[in-house]
Amino acid sequence: MATQPTNAGIDFQQRVSAWILINMVIEMDLSLSLEAENEAIIKKVEFESDDEIDDLVVTLLDDRKMYFQMKRSVSLTQSENSDFYKALCQFIKSFSNDSDSASSYVLLTSSKASSPIKEQLRKIFNSVRFNPLTFLSNPLTQSEKDSFGKFKKLSKDIFEEVNGKQMTEEEFLKFLTKVYIVVLDIEDGMPFEKVVLLTIHNHINTKTPNLFWSFTIKSALSFASRRQSILKEQLINNWIHFLKIDSNNTPDNNESIIDEYLKFEIKDSFSMGKDIVLSEFITSSGVLSFGNEDENDLDTDESLFMLELFRFNDDGTKRLDYSGEKFLTLKNGLKFKVLRRTATNFGMERFINENADLLSSKKVIVLPANGIESVEKEQHVKIYAEQCKTYIEKNSSLNCIHCGRGISQNDSYIVEIDYLENYPMIGLVHDECICPLDRILGIIKSDLFDEYYFLKNFDYKKWLECIKESQAFIGGVENMSHSSLINVFWNPYSYPNDTFKYCIKINLKNGDFKYSKRRGKVERLNKSESKKNAKFFNEQIEKFKDKDPLCYTSKNSNFGTYSHLVQFKKPDENILECESAEVVNYTEHIGKQHNENKNYYAPLCTITLLENDTLFTLNSCPILISNPFELKYYLENWEEAGIEVENYEVNIISTDLEFDNFMREVTMNGLIPIINPILDRNQDLVRGILVQKMIGLKGRIVR
Repeated sequence: MATQPTNAGIDFQQRVSAWILINMVIEMDLSLSLEAENEAIIKKVEFESDDEIDDLVVTLLDDRKMYFQMKRSVSLTQSENSDFYKALCQFIKSFSNDSDSASSYVLLTSSKASSPIKEQLRKIFNSVRFNPLTFLSNPLTQSEKDSFGKFKKLSKDIFEEVNGKQMTEEEFLKFLTKVYIVVLDIEDGMPFEKVVLLTIHNHINTKTPNLFWSFTIKSALSFASRRQSILKEQLINNWIHFLKIDSNNTPDNNESIIDEYLKFEIKDSFSMGKDIVLSEFITSSGVLSFGNEDENDLDTDESLFMLELFRFNDDGTKRLDYSGEKFLTLKNGLKFKVLRRTATNFGMERFINENADLLSSKKVIVLPANGIESVEKEQHVKIYAEQCKTYIEKNSSLNCIHCGRGISQNDSYIVEIDYLENYPMIGLVHDECICPLDRILGIIKSDLFDEYYFLKNFDYKKWLECIKESQAFIGGVENMSHSSLINVFWNPYSYPNDTFKYCIKINLKNGDFKYSKRRGKVERLNKSESKKNAKFFNEQIEKFKDKDPLCYTSKNSNFGTYSHLVQFKKPDENILECESAEVVNYTEHIGKQHNENKNYYAPLCTITLLENDTLFTLNSCPILISNPFELKYYLENWEEAGIEVENYEVNIISTDLEFDNFMREVTMNGLIPIINPILDRNQDLVRGILVQKMIGLKGRIVR
């Protein structure tokens, strides 16, 4: 009898289904979550199962189908009652019916899955899709051979049972290229759920994305219980009162500044045909005329002029001459010093109201332009507006167009820069970075910025792009140590080189093998260095074999002496003794299967004090934060200890190369950085990860 899924399993299935529905309704590329090679925009979702939410068929815009099985915890077993067997059976039945289609089969699981599924088979399948032919000659570890052998036998047995004939090697290889194993930690409080909440934050008409997320999960359960098929247009119509919708009855994404994960919406089209300029008059050869104004009583030194100006001539050429950093010269020769330039009267009125104290001693004289109300309808203005729209679509960013730092505060400006180049540049600008000639189109507002108000000048998009498959160091250290204050060592010579052709294979006594790694990646060496390191490794194996042999742990591949590894290995891990080392040619398949992460240390965040542009330190230790969304809790802890951090910004160390440069700089000054520091009331460090420079290990093989 098949067992019913646990409550945790059902919750996982609901959440995955809900995430797929959200991807469909906001037209987001599903391949970003699934590590698929081709774009995956959804047009229909079909819920197939009577009583379990684990059968899902997704139809893409190009009519490709993706068949999903969602299993929170799954093991590689041949039992017909197992979740893995049932999922594979459905995949093979579908493949048998339509093997020549472009369909794909996705087993979507969590980190609760067994290592043979979430690590070994997942890497093997990715390697097969990379190049099916060269994969056949690629060596596998003994555990990978065992896992792949079980999968292959199980696949062929099911195929024969379904089709009444044996599965050929060609059919099996074709099937492999279509199978994906995806690990998605989407449960409550898990890392990917944060990505979900960030994604939907600005697509809904509510300030509480958690409520909409819960509603979507319940909707997925309802659709599944009715075995319902949902078209994108149907779902948008059902949720129209929740979503931000444009005039075409589709999610309002067409004029977003940043794509995919984080978006803020531009509510109205930009005004492109006129300029509103607040300025001071500069004496020139021209004549300043104000119509009915009594010019003899006017003190131009005590007056400000708000000019309403046509931007273009009838042929589309520029009408206005902006020069230097803040000057405007009109055709009649009059010259003005620009204080503020906006696209609308409303924008200028907002500036005047916000700076009433500074402008109170000046008289503001308004000089309107006759007939300018209809300028946006002019053909040449429409063409220019279309150019600007195209620029936004291709160059959207949440970074300041002047300083390049992240934008993460409300009321930052959307500006157009037209005084440097012949083509428009449109982007965001910090309040402190704005130039007088920047043409202000509007301001940005986001509930996200309100929620994470403490992330100042933070680059959300960069963080979300670089966090995936990174920070292996943080997880490893926290799992290995139970100490409150952890000391770790940074090797300044350990950055991987991606150009060399050789690597070192470590043969184990049980017949398995590992590769020498640096920072979770297979170490690539030139010929002489690889021979030297292999020789050194063999000498160390011989030296310690009778005392305290060099070993690896079976699952996490931690390397060290037996006495060291036995202290922190997991209960379900074995300690495997090293037998010999040899030099082998590096291949892309080896990297695909055995590289564990994109970045080992990065990304991490630093805090910069803006008053003197220096790193924030505690007890002379530069501060690093591994999860910026938790910075609030660290700030509160430091404040409890009497240390208040003001006027700062949060910067991202996005790659290991940047981390190495950071470490070199701080260690040269005799400083030791600390990650995630916690203080007591006496301002003493009681928790955190101290990162110190490792001395004397140049040229040694390290993991």
